[in-house]
Amino acid sequence: MPAPPPALAMQHVVAAVANQVEAALDRELNQIEAETEADPELVALRQRRLAEWKQSAAERAKWRALGHGKLNEFDDEEALLEACRSSARVVGVFWRLQAVAETRPFQDALAAVLRSLAEQHLETRFWCAEATRFPSLCEQLGVSILPSIVLIQNQQRIRVIPGLDWWLVSSRDGPRFSSERFVRTLRRHRLIDCGSVTGSDRRDESSDSE
Repeated sequence: MPAPPPALAMQHVVAAVANQVEAALDRELNQIEAETEADPELVALRQRRLAEWKQSAAERAKWRALGHGKLNEFDDEEALLEACRSSARVVGVFWRLQAVAETRPFQDALAAVLRSLAEQHLETRFWCAEATRFPSLCEQLGVSILPSIVLIQNQQRIRVIPGLDWWLVSSRDGPRFSSERFVRTLRRHRLIDCGSVTGSDRRDESSDSE
C-alpha cells in the first residue's frame, strides 16, 4: 500500500497531537466544574485561564508537529516549499555550507542565533539551505549574495536581505554579528513575538560607539 503524501501525513500528526492536548485539558476543565463548593467567581476565572491555556497548548503542539522549535535544514525544494506554505511566519537563510574564511565566523554566529531563536519562538519556523542546491528558487527570490535572509509571512515573501552587514557591529576585537540587532529586525517585521534577547548581546548599544 503506498505511503500517504507528506503533507497529508503531517496533517494527521498535527491532528493527533492537538486531540491529545485537547483531551487532557478537557479533563482539567471538567474537574473544575465538579468543584461545586468553590467560589463561583474563582471557578469562572480558572475556567477562562484554562481555556486560554488550552488554546495556547494546542497551538504550540501544532507548531512542534510542523517542525517548529529547531533549525530545519533542507536539501529538497518541495519539502522547503511545503514548510513555507504550512507555517504563517517563516525565517530562512540561503548560504554556502563551506563559507569562505573571512565570513565563516559571522555565518557560524548566525547559525547559532537561528537555532536559539527557533527554540525560544515556536510561533516561527526557521530553516537554512545550501544555495547551490536551489538555483532556480534563489533566482526567483532574487538571492544573489550569500548568505541571504528570506522573510516570509502568510506564504508571502516580505523581504530578502542580502549579506550580513545589517547585523555587524564594531568591537575592540573587530566586527561581530549582533544577535540583538537581528532580533530587532525580525520583531520589526512581526516575524517573532516579543521575548528575551538571544545570546549575550546586552553590550550592543555600547559596542556601536566603540
